[in-house]
Amino acid sequence: MLIIAWTFRRATPKGVDNLFRRGQLLSAALYSLGHGGNDAQKTAGIIFGILASASMRL
Repeated sequence: MLIIAWTFRRATPKGVDNLFRRGQLLSAALYSLGHGGNDAQKTAGIIFGILASASMRL
């Protein structure tokens, strides 16, 4: 916290606010991308399992 306060000691509150808003938007986007990245693999695994079990019955 001290490093951040020291880094922005001469910046205006509006400039710091704009910078941190953009940073928050970027981090939220990256978090969402990382969180949802495994969803397609789960779905593909389920579909593969269904197709594999269907082909074993034939």
